[in-house]
Amino acid sequence: MAGEEVGPWIQGELEKLNQFTDAINRQETEPENTHHKFLLVLVETTVKLDELVRKIGKSLEDWKFYWEAWSGAWEQQAQKATQDVQRATDMLCAVKVTSSY
Repeated sequence: MAGEEVGPWIQGELEKLNQFTDAINRQETEPENTHHKFLLVLVETTVKLDELVRKIGKSLEDWKFYWEAWSGAWEQQAQKATQDVQRATDMLCAVKVTSSY
């Protein structure tokens, strides 16, 4: 069978299959890349926030109540975003398993 030419219809179907495979591969890596970027931004933002806290110093003590409220809200938003990304990743894994049958 090696060296035999395939018909034009089969060749066309193989081309479509390759295109679909490429699209699937891109969609599989997209959530992972997005999650990685999210973590990088989260770390960068946390570092900047810590630097600001050090610079502000004493005045932060005067506004501690407001800071704790804002910080708690920010943390909740970050946790929700992390959960959303994790849920999307889990759904992708489920689709991979389902589509492999």
